[in-house]
Amino acid sequence: MRKQFTNFLLIFIIAIFITVIFKPAVVSGKNSFESVLQQGKDYYQQTLFTQSYSWLGKAYALALENDNLIQQVQVLNLMAMTEKSLGNYQQANTSIEQSITILTSQLEESNQSIFLLSQALNIQGNIKYHQGQTVAALHSWQQAEIQATKIEDFQGIQGSLINQVTAYLTLGQYQKATTILNRLELQITQQPDSELKVYSLLSLGNALQKQGNVQQAELVSRQALDITENSLIWFSLANTLNNLDKVDEALIYYDKVIENSNDNSLKIKAELNKLNIFIPREEWGEVNRLIGIIKPQIMGLTASRSNIYSRINWVQSLLKISEQTGKDYSLDIVEVLKTALNQAERLEDRRSQSYIYGNLGTVYFRQGRITEAEILTEKALVLAEVINAKDILVSWKAQIGNIYKQQGRKEEAIKAYQSAVKDLEVLNQDLYSNNREIQLSFRESVEPIYRELIDLLLSENQPSTENIQQ
Repeated sequence: MRKQFTNFLLIFIIAIFITVIFKPAVVSGKNSFESVLQQGKDYYQQTLFTQSYSWLGKAYALALENDNLIQQVQVLNLMAMTEKSLGNYQQANTSIEQSITILTSQLEESNQSIFLLSQALNIQGNIKYHQGQTVAALHSWQQAEIQATKIEDFQGIQGSLINQVTAYLTLGQYQKATTILNRLELQITQQPDSELKVYSLLSLGNALQKQGNVQQAELVSRQALDITENSLIWFSLANTLNNLDKVDEALIYYDKVIENSNDNSLKIKAELNKLNIFIPREEWGEVNRLIGIIKPQIMGLTASRSNIYSRINWVQSLLKISEQTGKDYSLDIVEVLKTALNQAERLEDRRSQSYIYGNLGTVYFRQGRITEAEILTEKALVLAEVINAKDILVSWKAQIGNIYKQQGRKEEAIKAYQSAVKDLEVLNQDLYSNNREIQLSFRESVEPIYRELIDLLLSENQPSTENIQQ
């Protein structure tokens, strides 16, 4: 898996309230609400989401029959999570909004209703985040923290804060993320061993990786592994080890995920990350084997920001292989990107759309379709500017600069590269050089920007003093 320029290491928002949701129910009969709900929970934990949804539908019917609003809320919260996992974001939003409406307008305030409201707001944030609506997600998570604080629900507060860290890192607000992390780290590591602590450590480790603190992320991931083992922990630890260039050990944990996980999206991510270890090694036998495994799976991924990034990751892998071997994967790349674009538009995820347009621009530029490459790269730039995503703006400014250079528009090319360098100066490079999901590393993507600008500035037979100084 490659070093990256942006901060989307695996997006796993494992909110602390999930542990509470999955506490065993008191079963009072074969067809009781509690037993049916528990069956839905059990399937959800096994990532068998279709079966989970079927049982939750039965539980909701029982809750309506019982005319029990609390039971309805419990089911709606879980249904929203399951619908999100199935990629049905519209229905997931409807379910969680219905739950919040019941809690805020139909139930009297009590410790139980406040707890369920905090839970619902955390789930709402999770759904919004995976739709690419980071600001809306952050607002939901902040509201969840407020509700959890009312009843001194430590688990809810902690989960909400970890989620807020993820949002702040995604928005590039690193100081705010660091402030919260400093509050959380000591609290989490000093907890007694439990399932709650495992998920807290996992979330904390992912946040530390996004922050660029990879050494500390490894320690945290190993703490979680000391308590228990599962695919999420293996994947998180593998990513950390990969970031630390401990690739042989990383491969061991990626293989554990592939062999044991029931989550196809997670298995594909592990396969993609393995692929991107073998490409720079030029181990073409392993590369071709993984291509054969990944290719039929990649198109079947449901619509979510995380899965869209897997498609982009796949495209960038094919671009690298093409560059190194001369093989033409352009038809596969365009097909995957068009599918991803359709999903990103449905999710209204502008960041994903920017990545997709920019990568399409890259493909067309390599094919010599310069005008089309320019149009697509300009679209990517506009979308990145709208959301003020300077990390990806840098890439597309450099790409448009290269396009201008090929068109002989030297002054415009220089301005584009100068603007990219200016953006780089306001980014803390350490926070990006360790993040790998979209594979824009310093060496592969940042150094060339400086080199291209230098070449343009010194391209005259007798460069001006101003250009030499710059």
